[in-house]
Amino acid sequence: MRVRIIVMGLVLVFVSSSAFALIGPPTAELEQGQWSAGFNYQYSSLDFGKVDITEKDYDEVEGVWVLDEEDSGKYKVNIEEYNTNAYFGRLSYGLIDSLDVYVQLGMADVKYKSKYADGYDEWDGFNLDNEFAWGLGGKYTFYKQEKVDWGVGAELNFFSNSMDEIIDSGTWEDGEASGTWEEKETIDIDTSSILIAVGPTIDMDGWKLYGGALFQFVNSSFESDGIESWADTEGNGGIDDKWE
Repeated sequence: MRVRIIVMGLVLVFVSSSAFALIGPPTAELEQGQWSAGFNYQYSSLDFGKVDITEKDYDEVEGVWVLDEEDSGKYKVNIEEYNTNAYFGRLSYGLIDSLDVYVQLGMADVKYKSKYADGYDEWDGFNLDNEFAWGLGGKYTFYKQEKVDWGVGAELNFFSNSMDEIIDSGTWEDGEASGTWEEKETIDIDTSSILIAVGPTIDMDGWKLYGGALFQFVNSSFESDGIESWADTEGNGGIDDKWE
C-alpha cells in the first residue's frame, strides 16, 4: 500500500491548534564567526480526511508470487490525528552579521489512526518507533531599526519512521496436524517538512519579543507490506498470502 500526503498551512504567531514550532526568532542572532548550541522542539497534529491508496495483492502460483489483478485496486482511507513530535539538538554559525545557518540532529515519532472510508467503522491506531531525524536552516535579517529587526527564517527537516505490527493471529487444525498463523504488516513513513517564518524581533531592554507568520509544508509518504504466514508444531511453515 502506498499513499502520499501533502499538507500546507499558515500558522500565526508560531502557534495554532494544529502546530507548534520553536524555530526561534526569525532574525539572525549571531555575529560573523560566532557559534551557538541549543534545543529545538516541533509538534504538529493534522487530520488528512480521505486519501487514496493503491493496494496490490499477490497469489502464489507454482512457487512464484503473481499479482492478483482482481483483488488489487484503489481505496479511500481516512487518516486522522496524525501527530508528530520531533526533538533536535541545534548547532548554529554566524556566516555574516545578518545571516545565521544551522544544522540539527535528533529523534522523531509519528502516531496516527486510520480506517477504510467505506465498509469499516473501526479505527486502527498506529504508534511508530522513534527514529533518527535531521534538518538544516538559516535566518536572515533584512531590515534593522533602533529596537526592531525584521527577518526571515527557513528550516527543512527529514525523518523516517517504521513499525512491525501483528494484525491478527490464531491457531489451526487439519486432521492430526495443527499449528499457528498470523497476519503481519510493516509500515514505513518518510516525512519532510519546510518551515518559513517572517516577522520582527523586538528588543525589550534585557529580553527579546518575536512573532510573525509561520508557513508549514508537510510531505509524508506511506508504504506498507503484509504477509499471512503459518507454522506447525513440527517446525514447518510458509506464507499463504502477501500484499503491499
